[in-house]
Amino acid sequence: MFQCNIFIADDGVPVLSNIGLGQLPIPPDWTIPSDDGTRWMAPEVMDPCSVSRFNLECLTTPMSDVYSFGMTILEVYTGKVPFCTRRFYSGVVLDVTRGIRPPRPTAEDCASLTDEIWHIIESCWTQDPFQRRECPPCCIAFYD
Repeated sequence: MFQCNIFIADDGVPVLSNIGLGQLPIPPDWTIPSDDGTRWMAPEVMDPCSVSRFNLECLTTPMSDVYSFGMTILEVYTGKVPFCTRRFYSGVVLDVTRGIRPPRPTAEDCASLTDEIWHIIESCWTQDPFQRRECPPCCIAFYD
């Protein structure tokens, strides 16, 4: 999930498209600049060994969607894609799998990003998918 997959319906309600359709490129080529969704992918989606390590049935789960949601919130507030300073996906993949996340924007760059919203974003990004917020409470916290 990323910003270009969010639409506003006629009644003003946000709706999501392409849920669960984003997969790694086959074969993966993280040495080229592109916008295939890698910047929003959870670490367990990037690392196939995660399926056994976290005892997951598949790589994409509601927990990986929560991670992507956190990246999407950051993108909406900043107007920039996650890891915008990284040109090549190999750098993004290394950062994400090592637990490195985008830094908080300065108040000067993003005055509307409150401490509460930053905390929600960070809680969506934890390396361990089982430590992330659950999706409905995450969305409720964001909209409250």
